[in-house]
Amino acid sequence: MALRDFVYLLYAAYITLQAIAFAALFSSFYRLLWPEIPYIQNHLYFFAQAMSLATGTAFFRVFMDLPTRKPGVSNFVLGVSIVSFLIAFGTLLSSQNVIFSRSLTAIYFLWIPVFLVLTIGEITRGRVDMWMFMLVWGAVYLAGILYMLSSAGIIPYHGLLFLGPTILFPFDAVFFLVTLYQRYRSIESARSQLEREMKSTLARLANESRNKADKQEKGKYPRSKLAGMDIGEKLAKLDQILRVEKAFKKEDLTLAELADRIGVTPHQLSEMCNAQLNTSFPRLLAYHRVREATDLLLQGELNILQIAFEAGFASKSAFNIEFKRVTGLTPREYRSQSRPNVWEPEDLKTGT
Repeated sequence: MALRDFVYLLYAAYITLQAIAFAALFSSFYRLLWPEIPYIQNHLYFFAQAMSLATGTAFFRVFMDLPTRKPGVSNFVLGVSIVSFLIAFGTLLSSQNVIFSRSLTAIYFLWIPVFLVLTIGEITRGRVDMWMFMLVWGAVYLAGILYMLSSAGIIPYHGLLFLGPTILFPFDAVFFLVTLYQRYRSIESARSQLEREMKSTLARLANESRNKADKQEKGKYPRSKLAGMDIGEKLAKLDQILRVEKAFKKEDLTLAELADRIGVTPHQLSEMCNAQLNTSFPRLLAYHRVREATDLLLQGELNILQIAFEAGFASKSAFNIEFKRVTGLTPREYRSQSRPNVWEPEDLKTGT
């Protein structure tokens, strides 16, 4: 499940690389595998440590949604990831690791305080996962700093300082599992609620359709273009095309194109939207696009602009306006809620 989610793929890579670094530092497996290459320990350790920093900072950037919320900070974090990545491969190409090890140490000393300040400043109320993230990563990285100071003789040596990063490392895995569980439980809960709400809406629409069909038969709408048509069948086909086939994802989907797929004229489809669904064609598309966007926001794999285009909106501004109108929240506010409330589709109830 984790590997299907990019943000947790990064964290899984971080944990794996950190484990390799600890293995290179504390075990003797490298002597068994590469006995004729005496400097493999330092090369492997610094490579894994630099790569773990690169993937860890990349995870931090995506997890905190920095490209959308803080573009300037996002560029800084991206820079840390890129430099760490270059250092990692530099250690493999150099017979001396002095420059790269010092560069990595400098990044740790510069990055730790900035990391803590940024994390604390970006924590959203009620986001337990963010608090866990700050505490776990803060503790692990601070332990890493103490280890470096102890190894360099700047502070007195102590066994706990030397083993500190390793002792705290399992808490990284705990954070990974807890947040992963919370994330998918929230997604599944929200999807279940949306599905129940959609079924209720469809049942109400079907009932209203039958009532209005009866009124048409009594002559209330003598000029209706839907006379003699199986309204229920056409509405079911409309729902199939929009909800299942997701035709709304096509940005320039027109009334005439959708009517042709249903097997009605544009005037008939327009009347179906107004008389049967109590909304307009543009509002109907907006409803389905916003519903699709809520699923994508909960998944967290795309940024808000990508989600807007993926859901069928022509621009980010149009997406923000329609999303706020339908759900009562901005896309960013909706994503920041760990358990967002299910919104009521007012456009299909009142047409407003």
